[in-house]
Amino acid sequence: SSLTRGALMLASPRRPLLVQLVVTRRCHLSCGYCSEYDEVSSPVDVELLERRIDHVADLGTLVLTLTGGEPLLHPRLDQLVARVASHGVVCTLISNGYPLTKEWVRRLNDAG
Repeated sequence: SSLTRGALMLASPRRPLLVQLVVTRRCHLSCGYCSEYDEVSSPVDVELLERRIDHVADLGTLVLTLTGGEPLLHPRLDQLVARVASHGVVCTLISNGYPLTKEWVRRLNDAG
């Protein structure tokens, strides 16, 4: 559980508190302050991201943030959220929110 992970993280300085994982560099905006995006990249391969999620979970990470570009542009983002949640790791997103729809909210809630 996340509570257990938190207690273990506090007990050991070798466990990461927070990890950020880029799931896509693509973004539909071009904010002047941001250089972490492009308009053409494909989403990062799901199998590679799942291996990275498994690895950071094995390290005892408490929180994993999925980011980009715009993470909501990754078509299988809910599958990635489910993978994070399956490890008892808290999953967060850094998003500009523009692509958020009721369908995305449902999919992400279903994923945990």
